[in-house]
Amino acid sequence: MASDDMHPVHIVPGGVDDAPLATFAALDAPLDTRKRAHEFVDAVLVCSDTLHFRASVPRHWDTRVSLHRVSDWQTRMQPGVHVHPSHGALLDVCAGTDTLVTIPLVASAWCLTALSLSILHVDAHLAWHDHDVRLCVDVFTTSDCFRPQLPDIADQLRAVVEHANKMDLPHVDEVGGAALVYESLCRREMCSETRMPPCEQPRALLAHLLPFQRRSVSFLLEREAPAAERQSLRSECGPWWIRVHASLYFHVLTGAMTTEAALAAADPVRGAILAEEMGLGKTVEVLALILEHTSRHRHELPSYWDAANEAQVQPVGTTLIVSPETLRRQWLDELAMYAPSLRVYSYTGHKAAAEDAGSSWGDWASRWDVMVVSFETLARDLAASHAAPVRMLRQPSKYERPRSPLVQLEFWRVVMDEAQLVGGNAARTMGMIRRQCSLAVSGTPVRRLADLRTSLWFLGLAPAGPPRLWKRILSAAWAPYVGRVLYDVGIRHTKAQVAPEMVLPLQTRYLVPVDFTHVETAFYRDVWHASLAALGLDADGAPRHDTWELDTSVLRAQLQRLRQACTHPNVALRGGHLLGSDAGTSVSINLRSIEQVLAQMIEATKQDLGAHKHALTSSRIYRASILLFAPSGELETTPSGASHPDQVALADAVQRQGRRSVARDLLETLLPPVEAQMEALEEEIRAAQSQGPLYAFSAEELKYLARYRHDLPVDAPHEKLRLRQQYTSALRSRHRHWLQVMHRIQQFSGHCFFQLGESVKQEESSEDVKPYAAMEEAAYQAAEQTRQRLLAEARGHVEQCVEALEQHRMDAQPLLSLAVPAAQGLAGRSVLDDVDVILDKLRLHAHVVLDWRSQIHARLEKPVNREVSKERADDDVYAENLDAQIEAETLLEMYRPLLAQRDELLTGRIALGATARPQLFVELDRELRAARLRRFQQDEEEEEDDDVRRVKRLQLQHFRSLEEARRPAMLPPDAEPLGALLSSLKETRDAATHRDAQLLTTMCTALQHLLRDQLAVLDALRKEQALFQTLFNARALYFKQVQELSDQVQDPEMPQGAWSSLFASLAQERTARQKMGATEGRLRYLHHVKHMHNESMSDTASEARHCYICTNIIETGILTNACGHLCCEACFQAWMGHGHRTCPMCKTRLTPRDVHRVVYRTRQLSMVPTGHRPAESTSFRQLAPDTRHAIEAVGIEGGNGSKLDLLMRHLLYLDRTTGEKSLVFSSFARGLDLVAESLTHHGLAYVRLEGSGGKRASAAIEAFQHAPDVRVLLLHSEAQSAGLNLLAATHLFLLEPLLNHAMELQAIGRVHRIGQTRPTHVYGYMVHDTVEERIMALAAERSQSLYLDVPDKEQDSALVQAAQHVAAQDATRDTRRGDLVGSTSDLLACLFAQHIGSKRGT
Repeated sequence: MASDDMHPVHIVPGGVDDAPLATFAALDAPLDTRKRAHEFVDAVLVCSDTLHFRASVPRHWDTRVSLHRVSDWQTRMQPGVHVHPSHGALLDVCAGTDTLVTIPLVASAWCLTALSLSILHVDAHLAWHDHDVRLCVDVFTTSDCFRPQLPDIADQLRAVVEHANKMDLPHVDEVGGAALVYESLCRREMCSETRMPPCEQPRALLAHLLPFQRRSVSFLLEREAPAAERQSLRSECGPWWIRVHASLYFHVLTGAMTTEAALAAADPVRGAILAEEMGLGKTVEVLALILEHTSRHRHELPSYWDAANEAQVQPVGTTLIVSPETLRRQWLDELAMYAPSLRVYSYTGHKAAAEDAGSSWGDWASRWDVMVVSFETLARDLAASHAAPVRMLRQPSKYERPRSPLVQLEFWRVVMDEAQLVGGNAARTMGMIRRQCSLAVSGTPVRRLADLRTSLWFLGLAPAGPPRLWKRILSAAWAPYVGRVLYDVGIRHTKAQVAPEMVLPLQTRYLVPVDFTHVETAFYRDVWHASLAALGLDADGAPRHDTWELDTSVLRAQLQRLRQACTHPNVALRGGHLLGSDAGTSVSINLRSIEQVLAQMIEATKQDLGAHKHALTSSRIYRASILLFAPSGELETTPSGASHPDQVALADAVQRQGRRSVARDLLETLLPPVEAQMEALEEEIRAAQSQGPLYAFSAEELKYLARYRHDLPVDAPHEKLRLRQQYTSALRSRHRHWLQVMHRIQQFSGHCFFQLGESVKQEESSEDVKPYAAMEEAAYQAAEQTRQRLLAEARGHVEQCVEALEQHRMDAQPLLSLAVPAAQGLAGRSVLDDVDVILDKLRLHAHVVLDWRSQIHARLEKPVNREVSKERADDDVYAENLDAQIEAETLLEMYRPLLAQRDELLTGRIALGATARPQLFVELDRELRAARLRRFQQDEEEEEDDDVRRVKRLQLQHFRSLEEARRPAMLPPDAEPLGALLSSLKETRDAATHRDAQLLTTMCTALQHLLRDQLAVLDALRKEQALFQTLFNARALYFKQVQELSDQVQDPEMPQGAWSSLFASLAQERTARQKMGATEGRLRYLHHVKHMHNESMSDTASEARHCYICTNIIETGILTNACGHLCCEACFQAWMGHGHRTCPMCKTRLTPRDVHRVVYRTRQLSMVPTGHRPAESTSFRQLAPDTRHAIEAVGIEGGNGSKLDLLMRHLLYLDRTTGEKSLVFSSFARGLDLVAESLTHHGLAYVRLEGSGGKRASAAIEAFQHAPDVRVLLLHSEAQSAGLNLLAATHLFLLEPLLNHAMELQAIGRVHRIGQTRPTHVYGYMVHDTVEERIMALAAERSQSLYLDVPDKEQDSALVQAAQHVAAQDATRDTRRGDLVGSTSDLLACLFAQHIGSKRGT
C-alpha cells in the first residue's frame, strides 16, 4: 500500500492506548459532500455508532466514506511491525476508489457483520480533526430485510440488532441455559409488580385452590384468551419479536424485520406451559382451567376440510388430556374426585370409540367435556390417523378404512401432561390433532435445553423443522431469547417460593444406618479391591503407575458395582462380578442367602488356591525338564546372573550333584503332593454326591433319586441336581488337570532314569545300570497307565459311538433296486426315455454311495487304541489313525452333498448350496492356490512342503478325486428329476387311450413304489450320516487329547538359554508361593468369617471375644491373613504405630492386604459429613432407639443380607403397628426382585411398577391406591420416581443413597405434595464403611442431604437435575440417564473421603 501519496501513521483505537496500528494514510482526501443515503433512499435506520481513534499525524478531513474489510494485512502495515493481539480486523476507509487510511477494529464484530450482509446498507462518515479521528457508521435496512431469512443470515442480523439495542446478553453454558429457563418461568411470580392477580375459586371445583394456584389459573386463563382480550399479559412484542427501536422490530427466529407495531405485538399462541414443581397441584389447576374456560357450543360450528390430514374436521368444546399410561388412571380419579360435574371419556383407541359413538364424531364428542388418552394409545392410533393411500382398483373398495376420531375433531383444548416425555409415533399423532388452545404440563420441563423441543413445538412457538433447526434454537446462545418466550408463555412456582402460602403435613426423614454382617464385609472387600485394581489405584486413591490416566467410564462402572454390593451380593454378581479374582469363571446361579454367598466365596478361594498350587507344580516340572534336556555343556558352566538365594542354591546343587540328580530329586518330591491332591479331589467328588457348597441332599432325597436314575418326576429336586452337576463337573475338571500333572511327572521321571542309566554307561562306572533300567520301566508304565486313565472317558465315548453305529447299521443294497417293467407302446415314449436316463444316473450314484460308505465305515471303525506291533519298527498307530481321520473328514464332507445330490435326482428338492463343494474343499483350494501364486510372484524355488502343507495337499487331492467320482452321477442341467418325470407320465396317461393308459398305469405304479423305497433308503442313509458325524467328532476329541498329552511332555523351550530359563522358572515359583500364601490367608479369614457368622446365627453362642493383648472384649478386631491371629483394633493400631510391621503375637511379617477388619457388635451412627459447617448442624436424624430396637426385634426368616433383612423387618413392623402403605425405591431392578421374593415369602401383599408405562403399570398403581390389603409398592429410583401421585402411601424407603439429588426430591415428592393429609416418613438406608456412607457425606457437604437435623432450604428438583445432568458430559448416554451423574470429583469423592470438600464446578 505504501506509495508516494501515502504517509506513515499510527492509529490508536479509543480506549486501548497500548494497541496502535502502524499503517499509512493519504496526504489529502477528496471531499464528498453528498447528502446521506437515507435522505433519498427508502430505508430504516437499524443502528448508528461512532468509533473513536487517535492518529499520530494531523489531518483536517470531513467526508463521506465507504468501508471495506482488509484480507491482506501485511500490505496495510509498515514494514517490520507486528499485529497487536487486540486487533480483531482491519478496515480500509475509502473515498470513492481511493483509500484514505486503514483503521483497526477492537470489539466491533457487529460492524464486520453489517458489512458482510448484502441486505443491509452501511453509510459512514469520517471526521479527522488534528489528531482526533471519528468514524460514524449508520446501518440501514433494505427491502430484503422485511422478509424471512436463511438461518445463517438471521443469526448475523441478530448480532447487529443486539448491538443496536445495547443488549448485554449473558454467555451461558448448558447448566446456565437450563437455569435461565427456570428463572424465566419463575420470574413473573417472584416480583410483586408482575405477579398475576388471583382468579376466583371455581364453584364446581371441590378442591380448594391455594393463592398461588389461583394466580396460576389466572395466568392460564389469560394465555388462552385472544391476544386483544388479555388484560395483565399484554406485551409490546409477541413471541420471538424484539424491538430494535421505536419504529423497527426484529423476529429472532425467522430474521424478518417490520415497522408495524401491531404485527410485532401479535401473539397467535393461545396456550401456556404449566411448570409447577412436583407436588404443587398441577392437576387441580388444570381442572380449574377446564371448569372456568369452556366452549360447550363449539360443536354447532360448521365443519371444515383439513387439507393436511385429508379429513373433514368438526370443532367441539371438548378438552383432550394426553398423559403417560401410568398417569391416565390418576387423571380419571382426580376428575371424578374434584370435578364430578365434568363429563369424562377414557379414550382407549379408535375401534372402541367407534363402538361407543354410534353417530357422527361431532355429536359423540359433544357429549364429553374431557377425553383422557395415553401416549401409548396415541402411538397405536398413528396408522388410523393418516388417510388411506390411493390405489388404482378395478372395482370400488367395499370397506372404507376407519380413521381415528382424534384427527376428525378440533378440540377446544389439548393438555399434554409430562410434555418432555412424548416422542415417536405419539408425537406424530399429536401433530395431526387440531385444537384452539394448548397446555403443556411438566414439573421438570428441562434437564438440558433440548428438552424444550416438544413443548415449543406443541404450543406452536416453533415449526416442526429438521434437527438442525432445533439445534440452533435450543443452543446455549439462544437461551436468553428462549427465556423471554418462556417468560411470556410459562409459569412456575417452587415449594420454597410458595411455602408461606400452603401447609403440608409434616414429613420426617430418617437416615437408617446398616452394619454389614461378617460375610457381607468380606464380599464388599473383594469388590472394593477388584474396583481399585480396575481403576489402577491403591487403597488411598493414589495411582499405581506413573502413566496412569483416569477412565471415567470405568470409574462409573466400578462405583455402580460397589453400590450394587451394598444392596446385596447377588445384585453385584448379576452385574458381572466374579467371586474369586483368579477363578476365571462367572457364577451362573442366584445367590439369594448370605450363607450361599459365603459358601461360594470359600469355594472360589479353594479354586484359586488349587490353581496357584497347579501353577507352582507346573513351574517346578518345567525346571526339572530344563535340567534334563538342556544342551550338553550349557549347565556345566557357572551362571553369572545368580543373585537371589534360591538361584545361588540351584547353581551350587547342579555343580555338586549334577543336573540329572537334581532333576530326579525334584521330580521325586513332586509326586507325593500331587497324589495327595488327587486323593483329596476324589474324596470331594464322592462327597459331592450328597453335599456341596450350595446344596445338600437329605437321606430321603438320595433314596428317592436312587429309584429314579432316569426320567425324574416333576417333584424331584431339580435345582439341587443342577447344582450338583455343575459342582461335580468342576471337581472332575480339576482332577483331570492334576492327573495330567502326574502324567508329566511320571514321563519326565522315565526320561530322567534313562539319562542316568546312559550316563553310567558312558562313564564306564562300576555302578549297576539295572536299577535305573527297572525304575525307567516302572516310570514309563506308570505314565502309560495314567495316560490311559486320562483317555478312558474319550475312548469310552468312541466305543459307545461305534456300538451305536453297529446297532443301527442298515442294509444299503436296496439302493441298487431300480428295476421297472419294460416300456411297451409309443405313448409317453419320450418321458420313458428320460426315466431310463435318470435310472441309469441313480444306479451310478448308488455305486458311488456304497463305495464311499464302505470307506467311511472302514476308517471310522479303526480302533483308536490298538497295540503297537513289536515286529514292525515303523508301526505308528497315531499317524495311521490321524491319516484315517483326515480321510474320513474328507469323505464325510463330500458325503453330505452326495446324498443331497441323490435327493435332487429323485425329487428335485434341494437347499441352496446343498450339492456345492464343501466349505473346507473351497478353503483348501483357495489357500494352496494363493501359496502357489506367492511363490511364483517372488520367483523363488519351491520349498520342501512341511507336514501341515503335505497334509493339506493330500486332503485337497482326495477332495478332487471324490469330486470327479460324483460328477458323472449328477443331474444334467436340462434334465428333470424322477418325481417330475412321474408327474409328466401321469399326465400322459390321463390323455392316452385305454390300452396305453393301462400300460402307463403299470409303469406309474412301479415308479411310485421305486421312488418311495428310494426316499426311505435315503432317509436312513441321512440318519446313518448323523451317526458317522458323531463318531467322527468323538474320535477327533480323543486324538485331540492324545495330542495334548504328547505336547505336555515335549522338550522344553529355552528361548534365553538354560540358566536364564531356570532362573525365570524360580521367579515364577516365588510368585506362585506368594499367591498361595495370600490365598491361604484369605481362606483362613473366610473360615473365621464362617465361624463368626455361625456364632451370630446361634441363640446360645456368645459373640464376646477377648483380645490377647489388653484382654478386653473385642468389638472391632483385626484378623491377620498369614497366621490367623486376632486382636482388638485399638491394640493393633498401637502396635503398628510403633513402627512394627509384624503380627503382635507371632511376629509374622504383614503387608496392608494381610489384615482384615471384623466387627462383632453393631455400633451407633456417629458419622459427621465433611465440610465447613458447624458440627451441630451436620448431625443426621435417625430413628429413636426404642423404634429401632422394636424393628430389629421383628422375627423374620432372614439370611438375605443386613439391608434387605432390616427392610423386611421395617415393613412388617409398619404392617403390624400402623398398617400404613409404603413405597420402596431401589436403583437396581435385581434389588427389587430380591425385595419382592422376600415380601412373597413373608406373606406381605405388594405390587410392582414394571417399566415406565403401559396398562400393567396403571393396574399396579390402581391396586396400590385402592386395594386395602396391598401395603407395598416397589419402584425403580430412576425410571419411576417422577410424575406419579401416590398419596395412599405415607412411608417411603430409599434402599440406596442417590448421587442424583434430583431423583431423591422427585421420589419424596410422590407422597409429600398438595392433597396429602397425613404425616409422611422417609427412610434412607445406608451401609457403614462403604461408598454409601461417602455419598451421604458428599450430599451433606453440598447442602443436598435430606436427613440433616437442621435441614437446608430445599432446592428446585428440576434445576438440580439439569445441573447434574450437564455435569456428566463425559458419561455415556445410558449412564447420564441413570443415577450416576455428576462431575469426576463427585464420583471420586464417593470412593475416597479426601475428595469430599474439594473444589468442584457442580
